[in-house]
This record gives sequence, C-alpha cells and structure tokens, in this order.
Amino acid sequence: MWCNEQAIREIYIRPYEYSVKYGHANGAMSGMNRVGDSCCYTNFAMLNALLRDEWGFQGAYVTDTLFNSSYHTFDMTVRAGQDIPLGVRPGGYAEPLSGEWNAEQNTVLIPADEESEENTVPSYTQWFAVRMAAQHILYTIANNGDIHNGMTEAAFTDMTVTLNEDGSLKTSVANPDATAGAYTVKYYTRDELPKGLKLDT
Repeated sequence: MWCNEQAIREIYIRPYEYSVKYGHANGAMSGMNRVGDSCCYTNFAMLNALLRDEWGFQGAYVTDTLFNSSYHTFDMTVRAGQDIPLGVRPGGYAEPLSGEWNAEQNTVLIPADEESEENTVPSYTQWFAVRMAAQHILYTIANNGDIHNGMTEAAFTDMTVTLNEDGSLKTSVANPDATAGAYTVKYYTRDELPKGLKLDT
C-alpha cells in the first residue's frame, strides 16, 4: 500500500508523534513493514530525520525479531540509526555487526568486500554508527522508570526452568540451538511501590 506524506502525518503517525513529544517516550520498536521502498529498520529518514530531529526522540530503537539476513543486514540497520536487534544471539538467525576495533588506527576495521573475511579497511562510518547506538542505549537505561524508582535496590530472585530434549518448554516455541537441562533465570521483585505511588485504602 502506498500513501502520501500528508496522510501519513495527519492520520497514521500522529499517535506516535504525541507519544514522543508529549509522552516523552524513551523506546521505540521499528516494524518489518516498509515506508515506500525502504524497510523501517533501514529507513534513515524515519529513524533520524523524523523521530530524532523533528520530534526530539532521544531514546533507543529496537527491531522486531530478526530471523535472517536476507531481509537486510544489521550493518544497514545500525547505519540508518537502529540501536538494538531483537532476537539475535551467537549462532542465531542473523549475522553479527561487521568489523572489529583497532586501537592503533583508533577506529573500526571492516572487510574490504563481501568475499573477504579479514577486517582490513578503516570505517569511520561504522565506528560512528556503533557509538551513536551505544549512546542511545545508555541514555534510555539511565532515564527509564526503573532507575528512577529504585531498581538498584531490588531484591533478585532465582527461578529454575527445565528444557526438554528438543529445546522447548511446554508453552514455548522449540529452540533447536538449546541444550536440554535446567537453567536458572534471574528476575527482580520490589518490596514497595515506586516513588510517588500509593495504594488506595
């Protein structure tokens, strides 16, 4: 479906605009759909020109689940302004970010071409994109409600879950990369309500 800018601004993105401008949202998820011929993950105009520059969004973006790299590369998403890939893990479905840090050259080195496996070419674009993603993520963490309401004083509790031989739980989707056995999951609980809130009596 194609749409003009006026309809997009007046109808489809108005709720998101209000959540950023007046709700001070610190997080946003970009979808797998496209804006024009560009995927939302890799749409620089949407992620930066609209949300950050025009609306003043300062938080972090997270992708919808990334299942494979044929849809787009994570390098493209980070350079377009995306910050966090959802569902990416070592040995998982999407390839990691390209490049490695080189202290001598004080930048990130990336492969010279798609066939090359060695990181030899300096990429200040990659370095800048990763720095910006880290800045957005740290800003979001430092300015979220849990930090301001005492997450650092939370009591951590252990819970044990057991995986079947096929890597599945009774209520979960099978994970073929998982190993059967018991795993400890950490989660936190609070003994009191966040600051400023109270129960009606």
